[in-house]
Amino acid sequence: MTNNLFAITFLAQESSNNNQNIEAMRYVENLSIEKKNTLFELMRTSKSYKVRKRAHAILLSSKKYKIDQLASIFDVDRDTIADWLGRWEKDGVLGLQDATRPGRPASKDVRVEDFD
Repeated sequence: MTNNLFAITFLAQESSNNNQNIEAMRYVENLSIEKKNTLFELMRTSKSYKVRKRAHAILLSSKKYKIDQLASIFDVDRDTIADWLGRWEKDGVLGLQDATRPGRPASKDVRVEDFD
């Protein structure tokens, strides 16, 4: 019984490690010249810092940077990078935008003067 439990635990750990290695090797494939140019422009000119960062991550992924490397470069969790790649693959450029969030929008811009 103990040997079977050990074998099941070992197999579960191996499976988890293999899935993590597969995920770490995930890349964005075959970007066309147009898509590369669009991502490069977004990286340079988007008003949103988040969109610039995500576009840069997609470009680096297409150059075979691993998820762990991208997570380190952008100082985010590896699951965040995987989410960015998935949103790119599913929605393209629109996937780089922040998702709409539920709740009431901000009523006004907050300025430093408001706190004096």
